[in-house]
Amino acid sequence: MIYRIFPSKDTFITDVKKSAVPQTGSNFGASEILDLFKVSGVSGTTGYAASSSISRLLIQWDLSELASLTASGKAPSTGSTYNLKLFDARHSGKMPTSFDIEIAPLTTAWDEGRGLDNDTYLDLGAANWDKATTTTWWTSTGSDFSTTNTASYSFSLGNENVDVDISSIVGAWLTGSLVNNGLMIRFTNTEELNSTNYYHKKFHGRETSFFDKKPTIEMKWDDSIKDDRATFLFGVSSSLYLYNKQRGQLTNISGVGTSGQVLSVAINDLSGTIQNVSASHTGLTGIYSASIVLATGSHSGSAFSDRWHLNGATYMTGAFTPHNDGPFSSNNQQQYIVSIKNLKKNYENSELVRFNLFVRTRNYNPAVVLTGSLTLNNTIIEKGYYRIDNFTTGKEVIPLGTGTIETTRLSYDQNGNYFNFHMNTLAKKELYNIVFFFQIDGQLQKINQDFKFKLI
Repeated sequence: MIYRIFPSKDTFITDVKKSAVPQTGSNFGASEILDLFKVSGVSGTTGYAASSSISRLLIQWDLSELASLTASGKAPSTGSTYNLKLFDARHSGKMPTSFDIEIAPLTTAWDEGRGLDNDTYLDLGAANWDKATTTTWWTSTGSDFSTTNTASYSFSLGNENVDVDISSIVGAWLTGSLVNNGLMIRFTNTEELNSTNYYHKKFHGRETSFFDKKPTIEMKWDDSIKDDRATFLFGVSSSLYLYNKQRGQLTNISGVGTSGQVLSVAINDLSGTIQNVSASHTGLTGIYSASIVLATGSHSGSAFSDRWHLNGATYMTGAFTPHNDGPFSSNNQQQYIVSIKNLKKNYENSELVRFNLFVRTRNYNPAVVLTGSLTLNNTIIEKGYYRIDNFTTGKEVIPLGTGTIETTRLSYDQNGNYFNFHMNTLAKKELYNIVFFFQIDGQLQKINQDFKFKLI
């Protein structure tokens, strides 16, 4: 899962020199562009204390949405990563190459201001190089920031976007061990002080007209459910899930995980209980899982059940049918066709949507039977992913997440594959397309059937 939040305020501050006079009172809070620059002085002297002109970026986010996600159990309280993403803004001027930036948490509260003039620097206000607010001076000119919990990012060509892990900073903000005053972004101290000219590296700010290029903090976690109830294998670790609901809402089972209380699962065949295993909370509200290895061998019949119990109380009894995987006479790779059973043309920006997939093999040809109904088999893909593109521009908006954290992995249960998605990550009035990738025989099979939808 990817969940993005966008800035509540941003600006850049500068001591730019005009006729050797620093314009330290200038403000750019209403600018669409965040301009990071270092222009060396013509005299050849070095550093911002001399005649060089530099700028720094200030950005802040309201973290209440992230806190609400974890508090509600819609996102895990541990195991997520947080990345800062900034998007390059092309311009006709000269860009720097081979440089680094430093990202540090600000330690003083600041105002955004509504300045716009980055040509003559005549829009005055705070924040600026000297002041955090109209009544508060920076302790040190150019902003106050922590030298711990910092991050850095290296540029080679100069036109790259920024995508850097700032989990230590966001984690400290969320736990309250660090006050959230946002981030300061600058060239490294060495680069600010040397005599090299780094020109202008520009990013889209929160005022940009390109929604997908706004600065963002991206929360990432693997939210996929891998429920093997319909694909359980003998001799292989398989997972079963319990979904505890009260009045239609997923709800945690009281007491699990406290005072040594463990939710247990009894695996039964016709002879009785053949195995007991412990279940664990997935980190998501009301959802528990247990991993089981059921040895191939002699069992009493093919009927198996799983009884989930705690302190004598049974919460659920389910059923499953294990089977054996084995050798095949052919190594042909299956091709698949997908439909999204509940896809709509339009969605509200505030929706959390569950997309339910129906998957079948391309050569599926069921026997003709004389019956009133024919139930088609929904093939379950155990390792599948999705990607979301802007249909108009063709640009990836939610990239394929197959890395260490599988951010766009498909879930599955006995009913088939599905995935959940927060629509507020996308821009209103844009048309999007979902593309699927199935890992078959170690290769990713792309399925692009124009699953289009629009935000309204």
